[in-house]
Amino acid sequence: MSDVLLLAKDYYDLQRKHQAKGYGLLPVEQANLSMVLAVENRLICGTQVRTLPNHELAARLQYLDSALKTDWCLASSLYLWYGCIAMAKSTRGNFNSPTGSNEYTPELRWRSYAILLNDNVEALSQNNPWIFLGISLAQELSKLRNDEVINQWVPPDSPYWKPIKYWLGHEYFNRWVITSQEWVDTGKFDI
Repeated sequence: MSDVLLLAKDYYDLQRKHQAKGYGLLPVEQANLSMVLAVENRLICGTQVRTLPNHELAARLQYLDSALKTDWCLASSLYLWYGCIAMAKSTRGNFNSPTGSNEYTPELRWRSYAILLNDNVEALSQNNPWIFLGISLAQELSKLRNDEVINQWVPPDSPYWKPIKYWLGHEYFNRWVITSQEWVDTGKFDI
């Protein structure tokens, strides 16, 4: 599981407690690629988050939060970033490792996608659509970065194939709450 996903879970849990006290939520309609890029440029900055000392991580989170304006936006953007980056990486031709550039095999692609879908289903079960929405931003990010894209293997019913505007208008996103059972009932994914 991604370090950023763990951070997002902490912020999401905190924000759910704030919501119970009457604080508002960030509407899903505000999801966009600029949130993903803010995480990339203000938090990740080309490093692995797990290697950062706590004081540096805290400073980067504050820097990111100042750009996003609210804790809820911070949690949402971390989930959105994770969904987007994980999906975009799985469609790249190559990935970087300590030994250099390596080609993605079909097995690696499917394993990455299975992990992403599992994390997405878990998030949806907690009324959190942000990973799902991030998946739908992956094509836009890959295009922005001029990445080589190999996406023929992506299932046709994946959120990857529809732009985020489609999902924001979808019946399940016309309200904030979506349960995992509702998602299973759509028949989109059988995990």
